[in-house]
Amino acid sequence: MKASVRLFLLAPLLTSAGAVGEPGAISASCRSAIDSEVRNWKVPTISKDVATWAQQEHFNPVVAFGDFDGNGEADEAVLVETSSSTMIAVCFSKRHKLTLRLIEQPYCSDYVAMSPARSEHYNYDTDATETIQRDGISVGCFEKAGATYVYEHGAFRKIVDSD
Repeated sequence: MKASVRLFLLAPLLTSAGAVGEPGAISASCRSAIDSEVRNWKVPTISKDVATWAQQEHFNPVVAFGDFDGNGEADEAVLVETSSSTMIAVCFSKRHKLTLRLIEQPYCSDYVAMSPARSEHYNYDTDATETIQRDGISVGCFEKAGATYVYEHGAFRKIVDSD
């Protein structure tokens, strides 16, 4: 529970001003990229508790914006649901070209948020605090657990940062 309280208190730091909005805030180019890779996807239904909390904290719980690959351009991370799974679709922007990467079977999937570069995260797997070098994709199991994904060397690394 202590980590859940900490996540709640840090929530304003995990969001960006650009992430405020409705699920429709997903760009058309990102939607198109997801359509090309994920059949019959939709934005998941968010629980009433998460929706209320996200509204209070002024962030969109289904899409996060940040520079997740460190190239200086805005990227999007979107919660995506199919009939059989939930995943995070990450749309990387590079010189007006979009590349899609999927985080399949994310640690949690109640919401997604941006965790800013140079923020500290206690890693429960390594029992050490680390500073992420670029924006991360934080996911949460509301008031229970969470993790942050950092894109490094062409792959996502998971930091379990809330228990």
